[in-house]
Amino acid sequence: MSESNDYVWNANDWSNIITISASALASVLLVLFKSRCVNINLCYFYRSEKRPPTEEEMKSLKDKINEKKPIEKVKNDIHMINQNINKIKVDLISMRADISIIKDYINQQKNKEQEISKGWIW
Repeated sequence: MSESNDYVWNANDWSNIITISASALASVLLVLFKSRCVNINLCYFYRSEKRPPTEEEMKSLKDKINEKKPIEKVKNDIHMINQNINKIKVDLISMRADISIIKDYINQQKNKEQEISKGWIW
């Protein structure tokens, strides 16, 4: 029997080649897109010229970052309303406690008046 040195490629081999090639291409593209270089040429396939932002663009970007979004304004308003409601709850609880103390004091005074009006019996 004669052995042949011809290798037959199966589906697993093809998938390995495709996966390795795609990952290599993706890593090269990642390096290109994240690069800080100003002029990038990749043969005739990819040409890029990056320029730094102007002062006006930087100022507008800073303004956009510092500007509160409408949803954040609403969240802040809701937070303030919740804080005020909690303060009102605390005030109501303390007022109820004060009222109960005042009622107890009034009842004590009424009891003293009733004892004095009855007089002491020997």
